Amino acid sequence: MAEEFILAFDDLQKDDSNNEKLVDFVRNHYKNSLISLEFCSTLQRRLDIANDHDLPPFFHNFFRDDLSRLVSNHSMMLDTLKPMCTGFNKELDSIGLSQKVSAIFFVAAVIICTAASAIATANANPEWAWAAVAGAAPVTSILFGALGKWRHSVLNKSETVVRKHKEITTRMILAADCGIKDLINIHFVASRLEFETKSLSKTVDNGKKVAAVKRSSEELLQKVKNYNGEIKWVKQKVLDIIIKP
Repeated sequence: MAEEFILAFDDLQKDDSNNEKLVDFVRNHYKNSLISLEFCSTLQRRLDIANDHDLPPFFHNFFRDDLSRLVSNHSMMLDTLKPMCTGFNKELDSIGLSQKVSAIFFVAAVIICTAASAIATANANPEWAWAAVAGAAPVTSILFGALGKWRHSVLNKSETVVRKHKEITTRMILAADCGIKDLINIHFVASRLEFETKSLSKTVDNGKKVAAVKRSSEELLQKVKNYNGEIKWVKQKVLDIIIKP
């Protein structure tokens, strides 16, 4: 998965319009299989039948396999994204330094040429040397000014591209961090529900335990729905960043 992401991101870096692979990767990576219709409908039925003492038959494998897989995917993306984001920060620092150096150089060049022109004009005489300087300095000044603007434009474009790439990785890093925390919380509630359900089966008439199972079921369903909503939101945000001009 990490290799697939890197290859897709390389395509984007080569050409901003070449984003199909990265778009497909993001859609697949944030495709949420945790909140299946089967799971939601089954868990919802438990809320309507508070004395149902048996967890859904797929419950244990569902959380053991799916939660573990999703946490592993998020962790793998963190390991891939963080070095990339660090690299983009270094690139931005380098571009910022180049912008400052370039600005100083071209401004100084224009000032020198302007001063040379003024001196040459003041000292102009029939001798060809001063006349040549007086004529060439303004042209050179204009040339340096144009080169300075061109260099500034190139650096600005590079900065814009790198900032976009950093924004993508930053957004995905935050999503992975939040996703892992959400999944850990979901696992905690699922484990508690499993324990309460097993305890309930031994004391069928215990109203407090029945209520506890119902509360845990409601909490679990809500946390899973929240996770699903966050993943859906992140997917759209990342896609918007990728495809924006």
